[in-house]
Amino acid sequence: AAAGALCLWTAGQAALHAPRIARANAGDPAGDVQPGYGAPRWAESETLRYIRENPLEGMIYSNEARLLTALHNPAPAAYSGVYFYADRETYLHGALPASPDAGQQRLQARLDAAPEGAWLVWFNDAPRDNMVGYGEAWLRTRSILEPQAVFADGAVYKVRRGAAPRENPYRAALRAAVAGRGSTSRESGGFDVSIRGGELVYRKQPCTARDMRGRFMLHVYPADKAVLPAARRRKGYFFANLDFYFPEYGVVLDGNKCVALRPLPDYRIERIETGQYTPAEGAAWSSRLRPPR
Repeated sequence: AAAGALCLWTAGQAALHAPRIARANAGDPAGDVQPGYGAPRWAESETLRYIRENPLEGMIYSNEARLLTALHNPAPAAYSGVYFYADRETYLHGALPASPDAGQQRLQARLDAAPEGAWLVWFNDAPRDNMVGYGEAWLRTRSILEPQAVFADGAVYKVRRGAAPRENPYRAALRAAVAGRGSTSRESGGFDVSIRGGELVYRKQPCTARDMRGRFMLHVYPADKAVLPAARRRKGYFFANLDFYFPEYGVVLDGNKCVALRPLPDYRIERIETGQYTPAEGAAWSSRLRPPR
């Protein structure tokens, strides 16, 4: 009797959830089987749309593996979660690793062990203030990863071995900034900030994981205020707000050199105000720069 009751309960549960799971497997966020995955971010995700239109087969690595099993789930495919953390649970509770590149090292080890032809599906996600976060910028420097599709909210990479080394723009920018070539630098007390070509170069060496915490403030004041949106000007804001988190534009080189490259708008700039802060600690440092005329 007990066995029969269990079978009836299981069948009832399957019938109850089958439509939702079926919708999820078809890519319908309304049938989401993971908490939070019904949010507009996933419903409008260009990366997910690409995967649904171009199903991936084989081993798939992702920093949102549960999302893929819920909303993608083609067959045959095997999933493996990868995180840009030395210890994800530690980061979730606000602790910091001994080394700023501990997450990079862990993810590199996973990529080195990945089979030829495997996929890496990466969803961009600005970290919270108490996390070091994901490293979308660092992924773009990996020769083993061949970009298949890149979108604002993520990217799809193919694992290719034996690829020619890819030039690391962060290392080149660091060399130029240290040498003072083609840049305007200001000592900031935190990161040294330079203007090089059409981008800002943030650098600090040696750096620690704590230096990567918090949000980078970046306010760009154009010479012609008319280039700003009218609604912004009406509110009295005469600058472009380009705030960011380090992992969105930065990498760690050689274990203790933090470098971020932040593209600047292509209009003529009057001045730039930048710095770094956290809600708990306030402003850590600030710097003002004027582009060379």
